[in-house]
Order: sequence, then C-alpha cells, then structure tokens
Amino acid sequence: MAEECNRLKVKLSAIKQTLVANITAFCGMIEDISEEATPVSEISGEIHAAENHITMRDTKKEQLEQEVSKLAEQLENTKEEGSVLKEKIEKLEAEVNREKGEKEELQNTVSQLGIIVEDMKDKNNWLSHVGKATREATRHFGSWIDFQQHCYDKLTEILSERKRGGRC
Repeated sequence: MAEECNRLKVKLSAIKQTLVANITAFCGMIEDISEEATPVSEISGEIHAAENHITMRDTKKEQLEQEVSKLAEQLENTKEEGSVLKEKIEKLEAEVNREKGEKEELQNTVSQLGIIVEDMKDKNNWLSHVGKATREATRHFGSWIDFQQHCYDKLTEILSERKRGGRC
C-alpha cells in the first residue's frame, strides 16, 4: 500500500511537470506570436502550426483527465492517503482548467491572426490594383506627351516653312 502511494506520488509529480512545461510552452508561443511581425504567408503557416498544437493539447488534456479519473478511483481504495491524493487531484484539475483557459486564449489569438491575414491579403490586392492603375495612367500620360511633342514639332515646322516662304 505504501508502494502504491509512492507510485501515485511519482505519477502526480510527472503529470505536474508536464503541465508546467505545457503552460510555459503556451506562454512562449503567445509571446512569439504577439512580438513577431511576419509576412502573410508565414503567418498562415504559423496559424496552421498553432492549430495543430491546439489539437495536440486537446489530446494531452484528455489523457490528463483520464489520468485524474484513474487517480480518483485509486484514492477511494486507499483511505489512509486519501486526503493527500485528493489535494493533488484538485491541483491537477485546477491546472487542467487553467490550461483550458490558455487554450481558449490561444484560439482567440489564432482567430485574430486569421483576420489580420485576410486584411493584409485585401491590402495587398488593393496595392496591386493601384500599382496597375498607376502604370496604365503613366503609359497614357507618356502617349499624350508624345502626341503633344509631335503637334509642337509640326507647328514649329509649319512656322519655319512660312518664315522661309515669306508668309509671316
């Protein structure tokens, strides 16, 4: 029975370390996402990676919940160590809930990044359209200048001929 309690303590400690590592990873990801300004294609890739990470977190969360459930059953079997294990289970459940909140925050961040990506795509399309319109206007303006130069050259030629011909 003492061995079983020690084994459970070791399992709880391992689960707690895993949760702490996951929380630290989430915090790092959130900081990285909020600090970096990257091109649209990179943001799309990061959103995909974050979605995959969220899926993995869900699986691990389910595994942790199953582990908590198993520990709760063992707690009822060992009356003497019940209060200690119950405290640990409550801490694990609190950490799972905290991780769930962080997951929701991460999902919100991913959603906001998706909106930003779409906005950036719209702006890129608009800039592309403006660039094309500017090039077209410049081409028309060049043609108009060429036409005006041609008219000027013709007028100069006509005036020159009149002066030589004695008409002016």
